[in-house]
Amino acid sequence: MPGTDRGAPVASPSPARVAATLIVTLKDGELSIPVPTGYPIVVGLPQLLVIEALAAAAPLAVEPVVREVARHTAVAEDELHAFVQRLRGLGYLLSTPARRAPRRPRDVGTAAAPAPRLEGETAVVPTPCSALVVDGAFELWDHEAQHCCRLSAIEVVALRALTQPAPLAEAHAAHRELAEGLALSAAAFAALVARLCAGGFAVLADDRAATPQIFGNDGSLATTLSEQSRRLQAAFARRAAARDAEEAARTARTGRVRPRVVPVAFDACPPLALGLILAYARVVEDGRLDEFYDLRSEFVWLEERLASNTARPGVYLFSNYLWSHAQCMQVSEQVKRLSPGSITVHGGPDTPKYPGDVEAYFRAHPSVDVTVRGEGEATAVAVLDALRAVIGETPPDLSVLAGVPGLAYRDGARVVRTPDRERIADLDAIPSPFLTGLFDAYAEVPGSISVVTETNRGCPYGCTFCDWGSATLSRIRSYAIERVYAEIEWCARNGMFCIGPADSNFGIFPRDVEIAEKIAAERRRHGYPKVFGVSYAKNSVKHLQHIIETMARAGIVTQGIMSLQTMDPETLAVVRRSNIKTEKYDQLAAEFRRAGLPLFVDLMLALPGSTTDSFRADLQQCVNREVQVRIPHTTLLTNSPMNDPAYRAEHQIETNEPFSPGVPRLVVSTRTLTRAQHDELVRLRLMFLLFENFGVLRQVSRFVHQECGVGEVALYERIRVDSECDPERWPMLRLLAAAVPAIMSAPGSWGLVIDELREYLIEVIGVTADDALETVLTVQLALLPAQGRSLPETLHLRYDYAAWYAAMIEVKESPARDDWTRVVPRLREFAPAAFTIADPHDGVRRSIGGSIELHGFGLNWEFASPIRRAFTAATESDNVERPIGVAPHDASLPSEASRGASDRPG
Repeated sequence: MPGTDRGAPVASPSPARVAATLIVTLKDGELSIPVPTGYPIVVGLPQLLVIEALAAAAPLAVEPVVREVARHTAVAEDELHAFVQRLRGLGYLLSTPARRAPRRPRDVGTAAAPAPRLEGETAVVPTPCSALVVDGAFELWDHEAQHCCRLSAIEVVALRALTQPAPLAEAHAAHRELAEGLALSAAAFAALVARLCAGGFAVLADDRAATPQIFGNDGSLATTLSEQSRRLQAAFARRAAARDAEEAARTARTGRVRPRVVPVAFDACPPLALGLILAYARVVEDGRLDEFYDLRSEFVWLEERLASNTARPGVYLFSNYLWSHAQCMQVSEQVKRLSPGSITVHGGPDTPKYPGDVEAYFRAHPSVDVTVRGEGEATAVAVLDALRAVIGETPPDLSVLAGVPGLAYRDGARVVRTPDRERIADLDAIPSPFLTGLFDAYAEVPGSISVVTETNRGCPYGCTFCDWGSATLSRIRSYAIERVYAEIEWCARNGMFCIGPADSNFGIFPRDVEIAEKIAAERRRHGYPKVFGVSYAKNSVKHLQHIIETMARAGIVTQGIMSLQTMDPETLAVVRRSNIKTEKYDQLAAEFRRAGLPLFVDLMLALPGSTTDSFRADLQQCVNREVQVRIPHTTLLTNSPMNDPAYRAEHQIETNEPFSPGVPRLVVSTRTLTRAQHDELVRLRLMFLLFENFGVLRQVSRFVHQECGVGEVALYERIRVDSECDPERWPMLRLLAAAVPAIMSAPGSWGLVIDELREYLIEVIGVTADDALETVLTVQLALLPAQGRSLPETLHLRYDYAAWYAAMIEVKESPARDDWTRVVPRLREFAPAAFTIADPHDGVRRSIGGSIELHGFGLNWEFASPIRRAFTAATESDNVERPIGVAPHDASLPSEASRGASDRPG
């Protein structure tokens, strides 16, 4: 049964009542209870009946409740007791009387409304939605907390049948299957739908203009991910069959069976590293390797071809990334089990290079024969050349690789490591897999593919947290501009959705502006690409605004990213990084804001050398500048300087996981940051993302800062801590901090949150209760997204909030930034004004329920309003020649900090 734990049950003899912080959420067709950390508890009718019975002001005896529910539902009492114990452990069941009287709205749940006929009508409940548990009922509230609809446990279960539009007769039939023998009658089901519609919690088909379906990168996703995968698999399967026929004809003609070289990849993105290796292997030394091997080009792994591929010994090429390494290892093990004579060659940025790590890697993974470090093209080609002498032997004698620089290989019980290889001087000696036809299969799925390209290779910086293809602290080498242009044309002509150059410092050269202009020109010509994702130059901003503006004018989804990672001088010294001068950063931020262009800053959590104070100060500095922030966790990348044993020991770096393929190793403790402090910052990060990036308390925090001198970051932390310490006093604020990051929708009602926030600000923070506070709270509530709202909406405010906000921004762009609270007039000094909110593309509503971690990829709650931030609107409609100020967002590639290493040969 859902919501139960395995193991010995524990009886619950002491009385209990449901805490005010328990809500039941309907999302993705399931009912669940959010958990602050961990997976939600999925619940069914038996669990809801227990909650319903215990939802009283005073604690009740648990044993009779469990016995009665078990009798009616045929669920074992032990299972229900286990569920009760879990609720107790999470603080959702209490043994003390309630401290707050429940709010009493005008209850539309009992309002008279004509029941729709079950035949011919279609209704739907927009999700996600959450019900508060109050006085023996489950309450759905509207946005402004004026009305609610009270439901019984069985009626809550009935909502599951209404999450997708279907004729009511079909919905009722589905409800009967889900209700475990206690379903509503047809008449009661119709009456429930009528009550839901009367309160705005459900809509009939004729009223349902656009319920969100899929969050798309630019508001119109051409195909679902599963459909994209299916079409790619089919395209590569057709091409593989055609290649099989060609190879069979060649074998009949020559009498020789060529061993296969098989690339192993899983992403829908063309694997640039493997493509470059195979393109080079086909032409090196006048095609000698192409003559000897059957160089395959199925760049999406086809499981059904495993048997035919392993029928004879071959060579398998793996490019291991953090997100693909575990899958690569699974295939490697399958290959060696089915074909012991086959040879597996592993490279890529998640394949270890440090000697101790390499030894451990070979011991832990017997299926690995060879590892390549650094740039992979020349090394992989040399490996293939040397293996010609032994391929087909079982086991093959890998000592033939002794003279190949840049690798390690298994030689019996030994691991042999050869010297490093020099970097490739002439990148254009490696043919382009785009221009030589290797990636043509991706053109069969236009409109959905993201492409990684290169315009140059290398990085002059040596930040310890980074591993840019192990090419840090190296001279930047560039491809010919004609080749770069030709690859852009290929991508646009073939409908590639996103172009993401893997350059470590795009914008560092003047020609990068020309490349941006070329991408924009192709977008106008072909309609693609729609998205541009890249990591910009670290220490230079000379060309950034021009590049972003060029993309924005062409309607290309992108954003400006400042990879600061920290502004703390001591931390910068520890991670061996230098940032642009603060005044240049401030100037750039102001220029972007005036141009209506989006600018984000990356700040890394738990860098060596950082402290709780320095991280809080970094966040507050970004708030002071009104710059949006992305906050990746510091990940210990396998080949980064940070993973050097001496560096790790010096800075006492500990991670949450040991090295394991595909498992991110998050830094959780350093010499300057304890594990407990790290955990505090993780909680602060969530609050900052919710309150600041998604704007849930952004307006309130600015007002409080000026009125009471409490900084924004300090306010966010204080609300979390106070509501955690006294959840019964501040239940809605506790739900805001603990549940909303998981459900990313209203915790029952935003209006209830704002009502309690008003009390908190007055009683705890000391804000004056007057019309200025009401103005701010009115604006804040209006800017929060909820299902069923009718937009556009115009507020008639006692004070001109937009004018006050503009005055604040103006001062923050001046040298008086840190003194803005004193320089800017108080809100109550402004005249009355109107304030209009709109959601013209339905983008904000579609973002409800998305993961909070998608904030860096375009998910946001930015309504169109006089104070709307410049942002990259992942949910805007597709619009070539987009006006500046509504530029879309980079929905393609992670930041420098989170990606760490580009899709580069390795």
